[in-house]
Amino acid sequence: MNRPFFYLAIVLSFAILAFTKFSEPEFAQGHITRFISDEFRNFTLKGKIVDDPSTGYRFYSPFSTFVLRPELIKFSGTWYPVFGDMKVTYHGRKRLRYGDRIVIEAKVKEAAGFSGSTFDYKSYLESKGIYALARVSRKDAVVVLESEPALVKKMAYAAKEVLERKIKLFFHNPESHFVSAVLIGERSGIPHEWRDIFAKTQTMHLLAISGLHVGIIIYIFIFIVTLINLPRKARYITTIILAVFYAFVAGARPSVIRATVMGVVFLGSYLAGRRSDILNSLGLAATLILAYRMDELYQPGFIFSFASVISIVYVTPAVMQSFPVRKAYNSGPGTKFLYYFLGIASASCAVWIGLLPLNINFFNIVSPVSLLVNIVAIPVLFVILALSIAAISIGFILPVLGYMLAEASELFIDLLLVFLKFFRDLPFSYIETGKVHVAYIVLYYLCIGLICRKYAIKSKKH
Repeated sequence: MNRPFFYLAIVLSFAILAFTKFSEPEFAQGHITRFISDEFRNFTLKGKIVDDPSTGYRFYSPFSTFVLRPELIKFSGTWYPVFGDMKVTYHGRKRLRYGDRIVIEAKVKEAAGFSGSTFDYKSYLESKGIYALARVSRKDAVVVLESEPALVKKMAYAAKEVLERKIKLFFHNPESHFVSAVLIGERSGIPHEWRDIFAKTQTMHLLAISGLHVGIIIYIFIFIVTLINLPRKARYITTIILAVFYAFVAGARPSVIRATVMGVVFLGSYLAGRRSDILNSLGLAATLILAYRMDELYQPGFIFSFASVISIVYVTPAVMQSFPVRKAYNSGPGTKFLYYFLGIASASCAVWIGLLPLNINFFNIVSPVSLLVNIVAIPVLFVILALSIAAISIGFILPVLGYMLAEASELFIDLLLVFLKFFRDLPFSYIETGKVHVAYIVLYYLCIGLICRKYAIKSKKH
């Protein structure tokens, strides 16, 4: 068995599906849903913040949102043990951090969807283990008892705060929100018009920190440590440490963990002088994520992240073989450029094919233009990330040069938005659809698998 982790991840996924299918759906005594209703009611709760609070402004008033893991709830004058995460919106300026143990007075109700919306927000929250919504309107209604984050996470969040301040210093709005999204995962400030552009061109993955971003960041880390002229092994070890630390700064989302694990495995294979297998690395990442929290199996980010890589591995070779210039690599400099361009185009096409039924079922939309726009958007994102990191890094020493690099990054952001908006506004650039039955999805992937298998056999014969 050459790919033990890949097959282990598949077995673990089926085991989780079976467990959730036949497990008891009723909540146990002490679950938060036992105390609340579908209307807001006042409660006092004690618990721990289990994610990095995101901040923003609404009508020029500051607010923050975070996930609270309650331990005690005050009901009818008596404290009761309670469990079940809740999403809290706090209107105030008090700085809250991951790991803070707090007491809040809040209005709490059951998680609910948006009226008039087809998106099932309640099911989305429950899939993340969140069963209640809370609002804290009084600024003095939050008391921090103690803060106990792990040292690495504490350092990561401190670094994130520094990056947030530097992004606001060097970049203008709304471009600063784009940089915050692609560098540290803060997407709350992205304008709705921009979200619509990315959604309808199926390029939302550019905003969410994913394997693409982590891969670019690791490449930039390697470039930086190479400039320092470190020895080969020290170069890879330093890059691994920086990549793991960046994963915490970016919020340790499944897509970030998956890409970081794969990057660490590949860099580790270079250190050990051994070849690494993409699918085995992917399986290791999936196993680690699902072992930590099996609910991630149902998250769109988890599904899209792993499906994208599998599509690139299996479907890209089949797409490449359909081009008549697939052997152009050794023909000369001009044809080498064409070869690499076709490689990017093939990967973009492979991801579009692999994610087609998922995009239909999750977002009810198909964008034919996404095939073309991703070929341009991905290299532009690389330039934006490189310029943004350079602006922030150099800005510590030479602020003037930092501002100049930030202006250059903003120029590429604006050009990217103009490019995407042009294709979004084209006739039939996107098609709204309904959901597809699971049986048709399975049949679709079976056909794709057979086609890819046919091309693989043909490639071996040649």
